[in-house]
Order: sequence, then C-alpha cells, then structure tokens
Amino acid sequence: MAQQTVSIGSSSNDGTGDPLRTAFTKVNENFTELYEKTGVDTSMTLQLSGNSLISTTTNTDIIIDPNGEGEIYLFGQEDFKISNSSRDSTTANHNITLSNEYADADIIFAVNTGSTTTEIARFDGSASALLVASDKQIQLGGTSTAISGNNSNITMTGNVTITGNLETAGTRTEISSTILDVEDNIIVLNKKNSGGSDVDAGIQIERGSAGGDALFYWNEGEDKFKAVLSTSGGDSSVNVTSVVDTSGATIVANIETHGSNNLTLADNLISTTSSNANINLRPHGTGKVVMDNLSIDGETGTISTDSSNQDITLTPHGTGTVVASSFQVGTGNDLLSLTTGTGGSGTTIATGSSNANITIAPHGTGQLNVNSAINIGTGNNQLTINDALITTNSSNADIRINPNGTGVLRTDGNVIADGTISAGVFTSLGGGGITVSEDGITTDASNADISITPHGTGNIIMDTLSINGELGIISTTGSNTPIQITPHGTGAVTIDGVTILNHNISSSESNANLELTSNGSGDVVIQSDLVLEAGFRQSVHTFTATDAITAIEHAGRILLLGEVGGNALVTLTLPDATGSGNMYEFIVSVQNTSNYVIKVPDADNTITGQIMYLDEDGTAVVSFPTVAASDTITINGGTTGGLVGDTLKLIDIAADKYAVQGTMRVASGADPATPFSATVS
Repeated sequence: MAQQTVSIGSSSNDGTGDPLRTAFTKVNENFTELYEKTGVDTSMTLQLSGNSLISTTTNTDIIIDPNGEGEIYLFGQEDFKISNSSRDSTTANHNITLSNEYADADIIFAVNTGSTTTEIARFDGSASALLVASDKQIQLGGTSTAISGNNSNITMTGNVTITGNLETAGTRTEISSTILDVEDNIIVLNKKNSGGSDVDAGIQIERGSAGGDALFYWNEGEDKFKAVLSTSGGDSSVNVTSVVDTSGATIVANIETHGSNNLTLADNLISTTSSNANINLRPHGTGKVVMDNLSIDGETGTISTDSSNQDITLTPHGTGTVVASSFQVGTGNDLLSLTTGTGGSGTTIATGSSNANITIAPHGTGQLNVNSAINIGTGNNQLTINDALITTNSSNADIRINPNGTGVLRTDGNVIADGTISAGVFTSLGGGGITVSEDGITTDASNADISITPHGTGNIIMDTLSINGELGIISTTGSNTPIQITPHGTGAVTIDGVTILNHNISSSESNANLELTSNGSGDVVIQSDLVLEAGFRQSVHTFTATDAITAIEHAGRILLLGEVGGNALVTLTLPDATGSGNMYEFIVSVQNTSNYVIKVPDADNTITGQIMYLDEDGTAVVSFPTVAASDTITINGGTTGGLVGDTLKLIDIAADKYAVQGTMRVASGADPATPFSATVS
C-alpha cells in the first residue's frame, strides 16, 4: 500500500481538509503497514538504538528477509553481499551465497584469541582458492582428526580415504606404516618408461648387515625375471636403472611354465598340464639325461639300462609316438616290422607271414591321419592320393568311383573341373536346380530364369555367336556370318515390345505405335517397293483444351486450334528446344476470345521472330517482332489475332531457341497489338 497523506485544507478551518475520522483512518493504516514491514507484532519489539538494531524481546531472533530474490548488501552495494537467488515457496533447499563484490578481493575468516585477531582461513579472490593459514588446523568431526601444515608440509591425523586417483609428483614416496594393504589386482612398476630404454624393474628387500639385498626383478636386457642377491638396487639416495647380480637366490615353490604345453614342477613330480603333451629334456653338449638305472644319450640317440637283462619300456603319453629307424612287433608269422628305406625308397610296413593282413584300427572316434601321399595298387593300376589330389600312374587311365546300388556320389562343397565332366544327366541341388541332359538345359523351378554370367568383360561364345551381357550385344565371330533367330513352330521373336513373325513386324503391346527412327542425321531408307494396306495416321491434330506438345506426337503435323465454343482458355506448352528442326504449325479453326496461349517449357527457352497482322479496318499491314525475353504467344481472338484461318509456325532451330512466323488478322473495330510476352521467365 502506498503512503497515505492527511489533507489539512488550503487554510485554517476552511472546510477543505479531511474529516477527523478520515484523517486518523489514514494514520492507522500507515502505522499498520509500518508494523508489517518491520515485522513488529504484539510478541516482538525491534528498536534502533544508536548504530545498533536491538530486539527487546528476550531470546528473540533478528531476521533480515529480502523479498523474493532480493539480496542483502553490507558495507554498500559494492562490498559484501549475501544472496539467495533461487528462493521461492516451493524450493526445499535454499542456497546462500556470500560474495565480495570487489574484483579479486578476499573473504577472510578470523577469530579473537583474547588479545589479537588471528586469521584462520580466507577465500582468495585472485587465486580462486581456499587458503588455510600456516599451522592452523582443519578438524573433521573432532579434535583427533585434523589436517595441518604450512607451505612445505601437510600433516593428517587419523585415517584418510581418497575415492579418486592419487598422484605424487615428487622423487620419492615413503610409507612408514608396519602393514601395507593394497586392494589393486595389478601393481604397475616403471610406468613412466615410454619404451626402448633398458630399465630393470622389480621388488627389492633390504637385508641390512645380513648381506646384499634380495631382489626379484625383470631384467630388460635379458628379457627374463630373475631372483638374485645384489648391492646395486635402489636406496634412499639413488634410483638405479640396472641391477648387477651378486649371486642367485633360491626360490622355494611349485612352478608352472608358461606356454601352450605347460610344465609343472611340484614336490618331486614333473608333469605337463596340457593334454597329450610331451616332456622334453635337453642336456647341453655331450651331457645325458640320467634317471636311476636308465641313461639317455641325446647326442647319439641311445637309451640304455645300467642293470643286466633289464627291459626298456617306451610308453608315450597320450597321442605321443615312439620314433625308431627299425621296429618289430611280435614274432614268427605274427611279426610286423617297420623299417625305413634308403635312397628315397621310403618306409615299409610289412608282415612276416604270406598274405597276412595289416589292420589299422583307431579306437572309438579316432582317425587315421596321413600327412603325405598314399599309393594304392602297383604299376599301371596304381592310384595316388596326395593331399587333396587323386591321380593314376597309367596314361589315359580312368578313375572310377562306384556307389553301391542306388547310392549317388555326393559332395557338399563346390566341384571344379579343369577337364571334361561326362554324365548322362547332371542335376544341381536346391529348389531352383538346373538339369543338363542330352535334350538341353532346364530348371525345375516354376518360372525361374537360367542365367549364364561371364566374368568381367567376357562373352558367351557359342560356335561363331558371341553374346556380351554387359553391353547387351549379340554378334558373330565369323566373317560375313549372319545372325538368325528362328522360333519353333508358330512361335514369334519379340524384342522389347516388337514382334517378328512370318516376315511381319508388329507391336506386341495393345494400341502401341511402331516407329522407325534413324540415329542422328541418318535416314530411314526403304530400298524396295512400299505397300500400304492401311492409310497413314491423319496429319491433322486438333487442340480443344490445355495440353503438352511433344515432338513424337505433334511435330510436322497440322495443329488446329479448335476449342469448342471459343470461350475457354487453352494453354499449349512446347517441348524443350534442342535444335532438332521440328516444326509445329498452328491454324485457328475456332475463334477463341478467352485466349489460345502457346509458351515454352522453362525459363531457358525463348522465342524469336515476328508475326504479320492485317487490320481489316484499313487493310493496313503491321509486323510485331519478339524481344530478347519473349517466351509466350497469346492469341485472344481480337487485337492479337485469332480469326478462323490465321496461321502460326514455331520451328526448333537451336538449343532453347524457337523461331516464329505467322499471319494474323484483326477484325474491324480493333487495332493490332503484340502477342508476345515473358510469362515463363
């Protein structure tokens, strides 16, 4: 409510001021608003005493509450500001902003220590940072958990949890705790090595006076892990990049090697963890592998025993093999020998008994794998299987595969033959299968095509006939050889809607035209007598309504302007001019006072030339030429001509250019006017 003023009149007791009741009503309302604005009610009193704002009610707050998004300024509007910019009645949480309005100025937090004011912390305006005074503490939840320090050192008491990443940029990080717990799965050493430098990295254990430190480290120069004793590892003063081994250190553990055929050393057992894998022992030089009474000389390939008459049993693991130059199994007639030949004769498996069989029977689903050629039979009847190739040793010999009974020779893959495949009937698989027989090539799929597709620019060659599917060309390869297409019986030859049957050429589509059109400047030449059993298409075409003019339909014909009644607008649009020489000749057959309009198809096309007019009043003759932008001719049946018998010719003389000539008449009572305008452009 605005302040209300009591009217006291123009002069004393002149009767023009407010009545007493009205005057005191205004005073009461002003006091009511004052009490509302200051928050004064019957339960609280607020006083201004000197430079102090005092609440006279015991234990009562003093509230400074701006309206809406209003703000509180202390020390003037350019100094200290308290704002609550997002305050409204529906907001659950109200943010309070303390700000120093001077540029780069600080907000300082200080306490009175009894005799002096001591700064604890400040918000640095120029650095945009919270600064804690040197040797002052930040206490979190109590006096036992605190952060203190100065520009050089920071001390934290209690436990510290860092949920983000921690990076120390100094040259040394020292942990003085007794126990170090690390939850990470991988500990990365030498992380800043970008590659290429010979830097050793590992774990060093200080042993004090007991001797050289123990190290388990990666030797970059040797590309191996090593467990050693050394005096060259890193210490408090130096970060070395290369470890010098003093002596080896003993590792007590079960060991498993890395690779596809892992080897495990556990207790007194050496084993492999890979199924059917071999164990290789390789002594150096002339050394041997000695196992109790069994000695293996790897250099000479000799296995011997140290005990008299002791057998040697060779039992390979899993699918491992026993390799020997000569091997015998059984005795007498049951003897089976395996020997290697000389001079390239190969390896021979033979029986000791005449006509005895050799049976190779893998267990269960096991297979017989042969990694080289197999010869079956002898002499001219020998068959060789080598990799994926089956051949005979005899010249011109057949290879026969004879399925039993009604069985068939079936392959699930592709068949490629460099020579000839002979078959009584050859049928491909699938719903659209192709059958090749003596009668021809057929498909068993309903209405399916048979496609023969050469690769790239290749053609289909049939004797002297060549078919290029890519270019759509059928040609002969023989000199002066004709191409004959001969359907069976009463069949006809149909090419793109044109049917040739018994020396007759006709259109195969209902009501379709049959056109003979030469290419470019060529002509249609008929060297024999031309017999017409029917008449030519009428050379006259009548326009009775708006239409599009086409070269095929209208060029070279008499075009009558014959709108029935002569009172409806007829607009005729010419085709794009190309320089074809096509002529479009118009004759008025019905006078039309609502206009015959002839125009070009687009803004690129124009009309050039003139039309002669005969004024029947004075028999005067006048000519109207075109201008550069002329693209429309309007014949209105009056001033621009259009009497019955008037003529007009338009000729396609160049790209986007028509030439016009014509003769028009203007009836008595009217004067001729130009028919040309630019309505398209």
